[in-house]
Amino acid sequence: MERKVVRYILIGQVGLFISLIICALLIRSQNVISDGISYFGVHRKTIIPYAAGIIFCSLSVIKATTYITIDSLQVLKRALQTVSVLLIGLLLTPYTINTFFNWAHMTVGTLIFLIEMAISIWIVIMTDRDYFYIVLFLIQFTSGVVALLSLIGTVNLLFYGQFIYQIAFAFLLYNALPRVLTAPAMNLTKSRHI
Repeated sequence: MERKVVRYILIGQVGLFISLIICALLIRSQNVISDGISYFGVHRKTIIPYAAGIIFCSLSVIKATTYITIDSLQVLKRALQTVSVLLIGLLLTPYTINTFFNWAHMTVGTLIFLIEMAISIWIVIMTDRDYFYIVLFLIQFTSGVVALLSLIGTVNLLFYGQFIYQIAFAFLLYNALPRVLTAPAMNLTKSRHI
């Protein structure tokens, strides 16, 4: 079970990051930095690789959750499934259409941020506050603050905040999930995958 969950999570995250790198190579604009990852979802040049990465990641995470069968991990399963559905919601709400879509897009993005943050906090707690996972969480949190400050106009680094946030979250999942998934049976013995 644990290997399949981690494998599908990893495949989904790698697919998403590859699609974002392709998008960044297709559009080299300063607007990406200020408008964030979703900038790729509103341009003809990048909509296909962007959409493919989002959908692939979403489906991979959904597939991963089918292998989470332990009762005590159902909250984690539902949280990951919710993030997967919300990723599709981001894709379906291009922020440039009008004010309603912009607010819907920001609301969906905020929900993803909050759920991923909650998952990370839960992982840190479940792993007895392992320092490695705390560092990954702090990177995720700090980059999330940068993204938030960019949204309210204090700084102009939304893309970097979002990208680093997602990388930290992906590393945290990849490294901690094997430990968390075996926790009900094995009292969280230490194991890292770097």
